[in-house]
Amino acid sequence: VQEAHDMAIVAHLVASKTGKPIIHSIDGGRIAGQISRTKLLGYNTLAKLEEEAGISHEANTVEVVQDTMESLADYFSHKYSPFEYFGPADADSVIVTTGVVSAVFQEVLSGHKNSKVGLIKVRVIRPFCIKKFLESLPTSVRRVCVVDQSLDSSKKLLFQDVVAAFHSDAQVSAPALVQANLSGHLTPGGALGIVKTLESSSNVKANIVVDNDAVYDSASELISKVVMWSMRNSTSFDFHVCAQILGPKLSLHVQQFDQFDSGNMSYLRSELRFAPIAITSEYPVSDAECVICDNASCLMLPQYNVLGQIADEGTLVVNESWNLRDMENVLGDKVKHSIASKKVKVYVIDASKIAAQAGVSAAASSWILQACVLFLSGKSNSSMSYPQALPHLQRLLRKEFRNQQAAKLLLSQISATSLESNLKVINYPESWSTLSSVVGGESVSALMQPLALEKAPEGPENTSSRNSYNELLEQVFSERLVVSDTNTSGPSAASSSLEGYYGEFLAKVQTRKRVVSHIGHMLKTSSDVNTELIKLLKQWYHAHDSVSVCNATVPRIKSLLKLEKGKNADLGYVFEHQEFLQKNSHWIVGSDNWAYDLSSSGIHHILASRDNVNVLVLDTQQYSKDSIKPGKKDIGLYAMSYGSAYVASISLLASHSQALRALSEADSFNGPSIVIAHAPKVDSTEPASPVAFRPNETSIISDFDDEVIIKTPAEEANLCVELGRWPLYRWNPALEEACKDPFVLDSSKLKQEVEEFLKREQQLTLLANKEMKLPEELHQSLESSLAAQHKALEEQARQRKLLAEQFDSLANGVSNPDLNLLVLYGSDGGNAAGLAELIAKKAEASKCGEVRVMEANEFNLDELSEEKHVFLILSTAGQGEDCANAKHFTENLHGSKSKLPGLKFAVFGLGDSHYWGEGTADSAKYFCKPAKDAHAKLIELGATAIVDVGLGDDQNDDGYEGTFSEWEPEVWKNLDVTPVQGKIAGGAPEIIDDEIKGGSNFLRGMIDEGLRDLSTGKLLPEDTKLTKFHGIYQQDLRSVREELDAAGLERAYSFMIRGSNF
Repeated sequence: VQEAHDMAIVAHLVASKTGKPIIHSIDGGRIAGQISRTKLLGYNTLAKLEEEAGISHEANTVEVVQDTMESLADYFSHKYSPFEYFGPADADSVIVTTGVVSAVFQEVLSGHKNSKVGLIKVRVIRPFCIKKFLESLPTSVRRVCVVDQSLDSSKKLLFQDVVAAFHSDAQVSAPALVQANLSGHLTPGGALGIVKTLESSSNVKANIVVDNDAVYDSASELISKVVMWSMRNSTSFDFHVCAQILGPKLSLHVQQFDQFDSGNMSYLRSELRFAPIAITSEYPVSDAECVICDNASCLMLPQYNVLGQIADEGTLVVNESWNLRDMENVLGDKVKHSIASKKVKVYVIDASKIAAQAGVSAAASSWILQACVLFLSGKSNSSMSYPQALPHLQRLLRKEFRNQQAAKLLLSQISATSLESNLKVINYPESWSTLSSVVGGESVSALMQPLALEKAPEGPENTSSRNSYNELLEQVFSERLVVSDTNTSGPSAASSSLEGYYGEFLAKVQTRKRVVSHIGHMLKTSSDVNTELIKLLKQWYHAHDSVSVCNATVPRIKSLLKLEKGKNADLGYVFEHQEFLQKNSHWIVGSDNWAYDLSSSGIHHILASRDNVNVLVLDTQQYSKDSIKPGKKDIGLYAMSYGSAYVASISLLASHSQALRALSEADSFNGPSIVIAHAPKVDSTEPASPVAFRPNETSIISDFDDEVIIKTPAEEANLCVELGRWPLYRWNPALEEACKDPFVLDSSKLKQEVEEFLKREQQLTLLANKEMKLPEELHQSLESSLAAQHKALEEQARQRKLLAEQFDSLANGVSNPDLNLLVLYGSDGGNAAGLAELIAKKAEASKCGEVRVMEANEFNLDELSEEKHVFLILSTAGQGEDCANAKHFTENLHGSKSKLPGLKFAVFGLGDSHYWGEGTADSAKYFCKPAKDAHAKLIELGATAIVDVGLGDDQNDDGYEGTFSEWEPEVWKNLDVTPVQGKIAGGAPEIIDDEIKGGSNFLRGMIDEGLRDLSTGKLLPEDTKLTKFHGIYQQDLRSVREELDAAGLERAYSFMIRGSNF
């Protein structure tokens, strides 16, 4: 990057002066995706240099290039020349190349001592100065190797220039010329191979083959290397935060390289190097100390050899909530073998869940994972430590997240203690090393070839769900994929389409069988066939159903058939049917219309046939708001009942890795496979509508608000999986042969609940099956003991009832009917709401007249002057900000000029005095700021404070409750109210959310008892909690409030019911 910057300035100044174009060679594919520490020249300096250069179109361009490079030596950290020689003065061989390739050769030659091979770096391609080039060559040179870098192997521009130079009049004797052409990056192993070839003997072929797969590490041990893989979509990320901290903040040299694979469903690979010394490594990382997988599915795709980049005894971090059993089920044998053979230390951390708990998007998992990189690097690196990096990381995080509450939660998760706790080590068995040793995927060098670096399109979230599944099939099975997409809209059409495509599949199967038989016969009878072709056909014939064997042999077989097809009729037949040589993956894709008549849709025939065909059923129903359509059957349950078919339920937008795993297993299964895929269709032409959830439909209702707005297919898919309306599972009958459970439940929430249920069932079964033989006298003793206990419990219940009646009688004698108390609160986490409910309940039990409690935003400020007594309970959010459910009220309050002479009020605030640092000016300013500001404003408007503002501090030994326990009695004392102490009896218990949830079976309860109470026209406070959760809100009729209050009557109440279907 530094050289690209410097040479761009040289080219610009030369072109400005001479009026002629300049071409300097830098690998755009590598440099364009790279970030590194670079010394930049300022605009003022550039303007000065351009002015000094002047304009001289008659000047010799070659001389101007040389003069410009020399004049800029004081500005650059390196003195450049058009041709720069590196190596021994008496070199036998010299390598001539350009750009980043020359940097790789220089690094290799620096570590390759006593070599007689030198290097010429060509800085400027045009103009190519023959004289300067020949002057840079040692006089001892006998061989020159030109390494061209071009995607088109026929374009050998540098080689042609060198040939022309040696055939000019300036050179009498020319050395031997050889060439090596690159279509992509050069690795140290490939560079060393060329160097050793030049050293080996005098008889070197004219064309040297570059072996980039050769392993050689030429970089300094001081350079740390990390690689990250993530899904290419809107939430993919790179190491930009790490680079900012390690480079400018910790003064280390940093190099970051990002590369997208092609396609919508592909991956971003980001590589990070950092060191206390300059980094010259311009090639892919091959021995990373740490590999991070933001999306675990990249470990399952055969075309990505993720673990090929990790060093022996390196560290793998996966963004998942896996345990060992999950890894056993999800990862293939090849990946597990690679982990064990390299003795990789495996960590899992659910960074996405941590981000969600902080109330931010999944993209924030980037911060957690980059913190892991810094944390783990600090443990094994002498050039930096995590305590050095953490303050800079915290500062950047606060700047990134405006929501201070979210920032605070994320800050707590990136502490060394939290990371140590959240990074879970997976202790895998040594037996993994004995699994298949053939590691799938391309080699590291092939994987890292230059790819199109066009702007990344949006991820699958904003594309058609149906197209996303088609792209996944192409990605997993590549050239093996044969798809028949029915693409129909009606059940009748779907039936005929499935039957028709199934027939086509059977025809292809029969044709392949004939090809296999024909080749078998040919191998026995034909004698005039190419020896290599015969050998390959034998390998294929004996394992023609093996994907790996077909992949290894078919490409070469096709090439040889093209040459040999005319020798005899047998070879001609095989050539004509060569498409059947590959072990294809056959898929019939259709819609959920097939679910309406399973017996005649074709599903039944496929399942009964036991043929090796795969069916992908795309279900587009939006289950978050729609119930299952009448007549629609469960295809998965129907298919599992056969017992001989592979069945899976997947949701690509909810779990990419599970979908990928299921498709791969379905392809490997020898028999019919039915994969039901959720492809929700959310109509973008209609406004997004709220989706309400009934609590009896899910056990995780506390994780969601009363209503969730569905805008995209991804939101719909994730919600359906979380709620259990679309379970993720895999049923593999092949596992039964290995004495394993064929059913695997992949929905993590459902899995946890099922495991807990089965655990309880198991415990109960053990207890029920356990025989207890007790002596007869012990039975009699036990019966007597139980009878005595029962009698004692009845007496206790009678005493409690008597005490409650006595208490009610006493409480009814204490009345404060004129208080008419209004309690308003602003609460994010529920603490302020709990205190408000407690005050209201005590006020009701103490006969304080009309008592109302509500969120501050629900109250109309214009009616505040009509109130007599108001309590404000306000929590602090963000940087001294109001909570969302009080913000509208406080904004109107601070903007009001209406006097409140008849109002008495009390304000209590909740906050954290150390949130902005202990004893800092910001802490003093923002601690409980909403409460302090509201108290001051009410005084300004002429209201009377019952007590001074109370400031509850989370840092107190007793938390905010400590201050509240002192503030609350003063309020009641100044109001001349004797509150009921302890738990409120006689049907008026203290309102505690957890007790309400427990008593109502987690908000699944009934309010019939409260409705039967005809002594009042309103609901009890605990019942309002329950109804509010279901979208029913109690409110008094303001139009008749004054009239009823004047008459001493109870206010009239109405109810607002929120819903979409009536």
